[in-house]
Amino acid sequence: MVRIFKASRISHGDMKASNIILHSNKPFLIDLDSMKQHKASLFFTRAHCKDMRRFMKNWADQPELLHGFKALFRESESP
Repeated sequence: MVRIFKASRISHGDMKASNIILHSNKPFLIDLDSMKQHKASLFFTRAHCKDMRRFMKNWADQPELLHGFKALFRESESP
């Protein structure tokens, strides 16, 4: 999901845990009213970083899960 958003320069705008629903082991995003496709790379980069900070904040009290997500996102950024 994050890889697709990055490739399309889409930001969600509110990446809190309650806006991610799992169904059949697949994540679905809800609350899409702040979602935006950015034309300029600079604005996308800022919005994406904000989305990722908000997403990671969800797991601050669960260090093992936080570490796992960080590793997963690092892997997805590798070529």
